[in-house]
Amino acid sequence: MKKIVSFGILTIGFLIFLGGLFLYGLGIHQLLPIPRPDLFIWATSIAGIALIICGVCELFFKKTREQEIEAKDERNIALGNAAKATGFEVFTSLFSIAILILALLGYMNTVSFFTLFAAFFIGQSAFIGRLWYLHKNM
Repeated sequence: MKKIVSFGILTIGFLIFLGGLFLYGLGIHQLLPIPRPDLFIWATSIAGIALIICGVCELFFKKTREQEIEAKDERNIALGNAAKATGFEVFTSLFSIAILILALLGYMNTVSFFTLFAAFFIGQSAFIGRLWYLHKNM
């Protein structure tokens, strides 16, 4: 099952990468109303390459038996969860402050502000929903 997901990520990465190059190479960016076609090619290339690298790493790098046992160890799981919780708290604080500062200084337009705010709100809602679910069931 994991190989299917990794192969899917690899395939999507190739499609995005080649799709961006193909659309830019054919000059379709001149027909479509893309505000910044120079950024379009960079964005699709980088996103495609990142997905390709993730898929290849998942497909070709196998964990040894000791690494799998160590990954399932309760102490290591608790340490990983504590590190994730700290990272989430730091990211939440810095992200909200960065959005506020960029909006107040005028470096952010309305669309990007509300897009980032929606992403932040969805993340916080998922956190609250999961916390409520875990308190209810445990």
